[in-house]
Amino acid sequence: MRAARLHGVHDPTRPARRTHPTRPTRGGPLHAAALAALGLLAGISPAAAQAPAERPAVTVLAGVGVSMGWFGAQVERYFADGRTSLFGGLGYTLGLPEDQPSGVALAVGARRYTGGENHRAFLGLSLALLETTATSIGGQVIEQERHYGPALLAGYQYMADSGFTALASVGAGYAAGESITPAFDLGIGYTWR
Repeated sequence: MRAARLHGVHDPTRPARRTHPTRPTRGGPLHAAALAALGLLAGISPAAAQAPAERPAVTVLAGVGVSMGWFGAQVERYFADGRTSLFGGLGYTLGLPEDQPSGVALAVGARRYTGGENHRAFLGLSLALLETTATSIGGQVIEQERHYGPALLAGYQYMADSGFTALASVGAGYAAGESITPAFDLGIGYTWR
């Protein structure tokens, strides 16, 4: 017959549990204090360690670059824990030099971000206006063309807790029918979480 086990009473049929007097047991107060100290040394506040950060939902940026239609704006929507996004840009290209075409430009694309709440690297793929050309004969412009194509960019995004957001990226694109051309983005804006 098995004896009833009472709290604090040693059961002679079971071996005694041995504990080391200087070694804290897992889950005890010393263990919790050690974890808190390590977290503070690593720059993690106890509140941040317990509560997950809010994921970004939407970012609106204004700036210059292929993803913003050169001089324009971009709206970005985040998915998959805030690490994947789709964006669309609308902007205006200036006719500089004078013979180059100007007008409205569009861009669409996707980005994949590294983890991180405020500082994140990313790799992006977009379809955007990459180059404009003008053909002239004897100083007379006879043809103006706008060349869209895919662009691959690597970059950095900063999202402050206040919502302020900055983005910078560099890469290259293939202007359809033309050549490989440099691509970049610089923008500032706001992120809603």
